[in-house]
Amino acid sequence: MKALQAFAAVMRSGSFTLAAAELHVSAGAIGQQIQKLEAMLGYPLFQRSTRQIWATAAAQTYWQQLQPILQQLQALHQASPHTDTVRMTLPPSFASRWLAPRLEHLARQHPHIRLHLHTSIQPMDLVQEGFDLAIRYFTGEDEGLESQLLCPDEVRVFCSPSYQQQLSLRQVDDLSRATLYATPLQPYWAAWFDRFSTLTPQHVQAIPQIHVDQGVIAIEACSRGQGQGMLMISPVLVADELASGRLIEPFPCRLPLNHGYHVVHRPQQLSTAARTVKAWLLAEAQQPTG
Repeated sequence: MKALQAFAAVMRSGSFTLAAAELHVSAGAIGQQIQKLEAMLGYPLFQRSTRQIWATAAAQTYWQQLQPILQQLQALHQASPHTDTVRMTLPPSFASRWLAPRLEHLARQHPHIRLHLHTSIQPMDLVQEGFDLAIRYFTGEDEGLESQLLCPDEVRVFCSPSYQQQLSLRQVDDLSRATLYATPLQPYWAAWFDRFSTLTPQHVQAIPQIHVDQGVIAIEACSRGQGQGMLMISPVLVADELASGRLIEPFPCRLPLNHGYHVVHRPQQLSTAARTVKAWLLAEAQQPTG
């Protein structure tokens, strides 16, 4: 959120210095947050010179997409004497790809709730960090937490239609000509090939692989333009790309997983607001996509 706030301030003011003054931080801190966001997205947001900066075309597109989300968050955070606060932590990719498009629904249905979001690749300690709820990607088994399945998962692979056509990907073994993208949550390329391919393990190991710690980076790389490779990722994170046709599933080859996205919390009485948010999450997960 700090990185998004810095980016928004720079886009509004056109200056790192003015953005720093708006947020009461140093210009160097603004620069660091912008670099973090660029690393997460996988592309530059600003062209820099000694005295000026220019937003890239990608930054302008991202800004247009981000403004409605920031407006929704602002509505959630507006102070009210009847406001109830809920703190929740969740993976960055799930936050941006699944939760963000649904925040308007929460604001409209429960305007009194004040939701504070924290994203982290690593699971956070709910007790020490003071979180009411969390969304975690795991088996759902933790003796210290109450867990309820939000979104099940399975191993599936995707690519752009242009990439499939360019490499003539008609069967799984044709992926020997491809580039594979892997993320920490789904590092199952070897198991997937072992199940559905006749390639030897040595041939599979020889296929180029790119490992990224943020699913959004892999999604951008594989869905933009003609695409840059094959993507192995949770289908709930690419629902928009599948609906628009930017990504397709070239092979109906799927491995079941015992992992999925779960809503978790400490085994104690939840506040009314936290119970409301949990129930809202579970209801949203039941809504059809697209």
